[in-house]
Amino acid sequence: MKQLFWLTVNLIGFLILFFMYNDIYKTHANVTAKGNIRQKLFEYLQIVLMLYIIFDSGMYLINGMSFQSARIINYAFSMLYYLITPLPGLMFLMYCDYRIYNDESGIKRRFKYYLIPIIINTLAVLSTPFTNMLFIINENNVYSRGDYMWITIIISFGYLVSYILLTVKTVKKHTVIPKGSDIYIYLSPIAPIIFAIIQLILSGPLLLGFGFVISAYFLYTNNIESSEDKRRLFVRLNKINIAHFALVSFLMTAGLFWTLENIIKEIKQEYDSINQTNLLLPFIIMTILFVLFVFSSNRITQRLIFTPLKMLVNSLLRLKESNTEYNITSQEIYGIDRDDEIGLLSNTIKDLFIKGHYDELTGIFNRRYMESTMKQIITMLSRTDIMLSVMLLDIDYFKKYNDTYGHNEGDSCLRIIAQTISNTITRKGDFAARYGGEEFAVILPGTDEAGSLNIANKILNAIRELKIPHAESPNGIVTISIGITTGNKNNTQNWNNYLIKADEALYMSKNNGRNRLTLLSLNESITSSAGV
Repeated sequence: MKQLFWLTVNLIGFLILFFMYNDIYKTHANVTAKGNIRQKLFEYLQIVLMLYIIFDSGMYLINGMSFQSARIINYAFSMLYYLITPLPGLMFLMYCDYRIYNDESGIKRRFKYYLIPIIINTLAVLSTPFTNMLFIINENNVYSRGDYMWITIIISFGYLVSYILLTVKTVKKHTVIPKGSDIYIYLSPIAPIIFAIIQLILSGPLLLGFGFVISAYFLYTNNIESSEDKRRLFVRLNKINIAHFALVSFLMTAGLFWTLENIIKEIKQEYDSINQTNLLLPFIIMTILFVLFVFSSNRITQRLIFTPLKMLVNSLLRLKESNTEYNITSQEIYGIDRDDEIGLLSNTIKDLFIKGHYDELTGIFNRRYMESTMKQIITMLSRTDIMLSVMLLDIDYFKKYNDTYGHNEGDSCLRIIAQTISNTITRKGDFAARYGGEEFAVILPGTDEAGSLNIANKILNAIRELKIPHAESPNGIVTISIGITTGNKNNTQNWNNYLIKADEALYMSKNNGRNRLTLLSLNESITSSAGV
């Protein structure tokens, strides 16, 4: 059971690294330019860690076997293991060095100094079969540590300590505390150091390597730079997080069974007194795995639920402030192009947003949106002296148009008129809405009488230039009548008063022959009138 547990640990570490390397390899060109030294260093780190796991697994499996050449194979795996042991620390240091300084020529210059401990370790490993310096393989093919095994350990720890000193120096020099994804760069040596100390004390295989795997994983999830790259890799990251979640859960189960097996074994061997020392390693492993389980669950929940929901809410707030027209794109509401539950929620919100704010036939804002927005505008104007102009527009003889050409042509006419009115209003903050039937409204915050007359004339002329045939109209084409009112906080702070006065002005336009505009101030009778 114990052997199965450690092999499961090795397999999980290898699969996590394989997923990361495969993902980075496939998206190498998208994440960053080919030849980027930081990207290459991270890829080399993953390759070295996968080899580390393979050699560790081979050494662990072959140890104690008695078939022919087993001792030679054990020597080979052990030598490869000791050769590669300092390399994760070296690659980790170089990767983080480049992340901090972003200096390609500098890291190439420092590489020759970083390589010196590796050369020392290599010489020690090559001499071990003759001197038993780092490890011993006895006649029974059983591995044990040598008297000078600390050489490899010191070199491995040395790289991590060098990185910590480099980090402290950087923080002191720039007097900044790392935030966001950068925190993973500064804290990344912690996991390998903790696992290495446990390995030294308890002689468990792969603990140092698994510490490096954990650090590499969290660096990987924060290795994407631009928001576009993050969006493009989001689906793959979620898949890897789910796989990690499942594997960690399996690892915890294996650890639980191993712990129970040791407890039962101790009870059988010594009924009255359980040897606590033999239970120390399973307890430490279970504690670490529990922390990883909680942390992984939090990250998965964050990525799969809270982050998408936050992005969805932010996109809705931006859409609300922008007063955009009916054609909502995937960039305006986050997630409507996704095919998961977030996509379903986003598309449902989109449909509700459209029904709540837009007129389904014409595609411009509806009356409900206009009235709610006018309330906000009035509240804003109550703190300033800015003018507000409101127009009501009515299509002339529209009932006769419907009776003559049919309702389909009538709907088409409404759409054309609505889009023409909307296209004539170009200033941010101004908007048109369908008020009801063949009536439309135009809201113009910050526009005085002269400005509103100018816009109304543009709309009148734009509708005339459409030259939509209307046999029952005296003009022979579709025209509109417009009523305008203008005021500020000194006239009224009731939004409905603007609509009442604009409706009075519209009535006057229609009474005076249609195809014209009339402007009424909020506190006066007719101030200006214009027609054909």
